[in-house]
Amino acid sequence: MVLTGEAITIGTLVLPFSLIVIGSTYSIYVIAQYEEEVEKGGTAAEVVLRAFSRVSLPVVIAASLP
Repeated sequence: MVLTGEAITIGTLVLPFSLIVIGSTYSIYVIAQYEEEVEKGGTAAEVVLRAFSRVSLPVVIAASLP
């Protein structure tokens, strides 16, 4: 970690991969909910609003857990 001046440790090696895995899990969940809302019909704005209103709280809660 030359740019920050910190030593490379197991934590700094694992962190980027962990963030990618966690982020892709949440994105799969959001996309799945979006596709379910598309099947119900409506305009694009309505579909996005319904999808995010259903997934925003669970994703925030899950992301804040240790």
